[in-house]
Amino acid sequence: MVAQKEAFLDFLGLKRNPFPVSPDSEYFFLPSRIDALISEVLHSIFTRKGFLVLTGEVGLGKTTISRRILRLLDGEGVESALVFNTFLQGSDLLNEIVRDFGIATKDETMQGRIEALNRFLMDRYAMGRNCAIIIDDAQNLSTESLELIRMISNLEANAEKLVQILLVGQPELIDKLNTHEMRQLKSRVVVHAEVLPLSQEELKQYVYFKLNTAGSQGGVQITDRIFKTMHALTGGNPRRINNLMDRCLYGLFAYNTHRISKRLLLEVAAEVGFGMPKWPWKRWAFRGGPVLVVVTGLAWVVLHPDSFPRGEGGGSVSVELAKAKTMQRHAEAEAAKARAAQEKA
Repeated sequence: MVAQKEAFLDFLGLKRNPFPVSPDSEYFFLPSRIDALISEVLHSIFTRKGFLVLTGEVGLGKTTISRRILRLLDGEGVESALVFNTFLQGSDLLNEIVRDFGIATKDETMQGRIEALNRFLMDRYAMGRNCAIIIDDAQNLSTESLELIRMISNLEANAEKLVQILLVGQPELIDKLNTHEMRQLKSRVVVHAEVLPLSQEELKQYVYFKLNTAGSQGGVQITDRIFKTMHALTGGNPRRINNLMDRCLYGLFAYNTHRISKRLLLEVAAEVGFGMPKWPWKRWAFRGGPVLVVVTGLAWVVLHPDSFPRGEGGGSVSVELAKAKTMQRHAEAEAAKARAAQEKA
């Protein structure tokens, strides 16, 4: 298996797999808007804004962004506690925060640990140091745990926040914060940054960035048309892009080629369960029904008459065109009937 992996990398001129399954914070693709998002979060932490929220759908790179933020905070002397296991609730969550800060306390009660945390934060504040708590997958936090986070965020000195808190989670986190019980916590949120999918151009930049940092010297050929299909298949989700590209690279090795074709792309998409590309016009086709199909066919006939057989005597496509027009009128009449029926209902 190892030999096969090395052969696959050698064939494509790569030093390592450019598209690993696990988050790869060492080779971090940084489009301008993500750079701006990270800068906003860092500025809010440096200026002791208090409470921040970062949300995004699964696979958009929230954990990778969190790790980059943590690394940048460490470089600026900010002491941080990072919580990944959000299935820890209440006192267990507090224990994890205290442990990650390296705080030693003999009092095992929740009140005792909060007091120990407060003393630690006050000491750091007196030293001119800042502290941050980053909680990943925060949508899993219970109401009790979110209330605990609110209590911790209340710790202040000279009207300045002793600890800055960044909650990172899926959109369900916002749903929780919008509930009546969480209104006090929501009112403390000073920044809500949202991670969005990659655009088609960003997807192209992302793929080439990953390939180039893995040592590619043009060993993988991808056309803009393939990138367009890839974006339709993945929705610009980096995790899905990684999954798709990883299988495509193995496909290139298996087929002894360096060019990702549409056939290979769709084969791989079916293999990983992505299905057919989600083109925007699919929604229109569903709503427009047969009218769109007929009109599209009619437009093709008009624009490309030479692609259809001509009738006897050198005539153009009068028969096919007449049929298309008849079908169009019929479809429009059926659509009108359907609309009238809906209005009566």
